[in-house]
Amino acid sequence: MLNLLIPEQLVPVSQLNSRNQLMKRAEAMILDNLNRPLSVRDLCRELHISERSLRYHFQEYFGMSPSAYLKAHRLNGVRRQLQASTPAQTTVTHIAIQWGFWHMGQFAKDYKKRFGESPSETLRQSA
Repeated sequence: MLNLLIPEQLVPVSQLNSRNQLMKRAEAMILDNLNRPLSVRDLCRELHISERSLRYHFQEYFGMSPSAYLKAHRLNGVRRQLQASTPAQTTVTHIAIQWGFWHMGQFAKDYKKRFGESPSETLRQSA
């Protein structure tokens, strides 16, 4: 089975470790800034890496782009907060803005696609 590996496909352990550290730093930056504006360009600048390299590494490491990864975490955060709230306490818009969503139509569409229900349905069910 090892004979099937082509030497060009093998990646030195030092490169894997450095990529893992880079991805852990990127993930920490994203998780620390879920409710603040953060762009791929901001990540690249902070990590001293090109946008193309960052996108490639994210795809390899997480199976998605940096922006998709950020959006997934933000949507999950919104859902948790909606489930912990009642309509008398807050609004969907208020929570969405807290998590960094500014375009409510696109947010609602993305939320429904991810969870199979609208954000307002989630909030109503938590009551």
